[in-house]
Amino acid sequence: MVAGALSDALEGAGHGVKPLLVGGDEDLDPAKLARSDALVVVGGDGTVHHAAEAAIEADTPIYHAPTGNENLFARDWGMTRGPEALLGALDRWDVARMDVGRIGGRAFLLMCSLGPDASVIHRVDSCRNRPVGHLAYALPVVAEALGPRMATVTVRVDGDVVVERRRGQLIIANSRQYALRLDPARGAVPTDGRLDVVFLETTTTLGMLGWGLRCAWGAQASGRGYRAGSGRQVAVEVHAETAPLQVDGERPGGDWRDAVEAEGSLVAEIDPGVLPVLRG
Repeated sequence: MVAGALSDALEGAGHGVKPLLVGGDEDLDPAKLARSDALVVVGGDGTVHHAAEAAIEADTPIYHAPTGNENLFARDWGMTRGPEALLGALDRWDVARMDVGRIGGRAFLLMCSLGPDASVIHRVDSCRNRPVGHLAYALPVVAEALGPRMATVTVRVDGDVVVERRRGQLIIANSRQYALRLDPARGAVPTDGRLDVVFLETTTTLGMLGWGLRCAWGAQASGRGYRAGSGRQVAVEVHAETAPLQVDGERPGGDWRDAVEAEGSLVAEIDPGVLPVLRG
């Protein structure tokens, strides 16, 4: 319904519209964006994630009409799904150049993380036969609380050790936005040419709950076991057990998963200013 309303509004304003399909494990073919002025993505953050590489290669500005659970990309750029908002953005034509993070050459836009939040996303993904909304996270969150899967990691930012063989939750952020507006990396900016790292040390569910409350209050930096850094390259070594990885709110597959679960390490690097974004 949202896509249809936007298409009607665009055509009514004299714009040509070409519907495209993207989502799941299917990335958008950049050749399909040839001669397009803008790419309007209707969906959640995962849909934007799967469309990003095509927009980068085609150098086509992306606009997110949010219909997902959290819609962090749209929140960061002031986008809404209303036809008037989209038409206004096209009229203003204020295009920013967004950095993207890369792991093994693959792009992420918002963040990647290792630890309980990624584990919850893996649990949700394992029961995808159910409708996915906030309610779909209830049982996976309970399961994670009963058996949390922390990440034991050493983290280097531009070669400097920020975390050394500690257990907890690791976030590598290109944006301050995070689920439930907890926003652990509040200093992250998607146009500053840097990735922000936040590590929340804990071994228990109760400890993670405490960190969640601190993040909600914006007081995480005062907590014992908080570590942070910022730089162009983040190298992570996973010790002992492999750690679940989430990327832009999704469980990665294929070569993404191999980056951590097979090798026990990953390197995230910033690719500055490569994604054109049509501001809301």
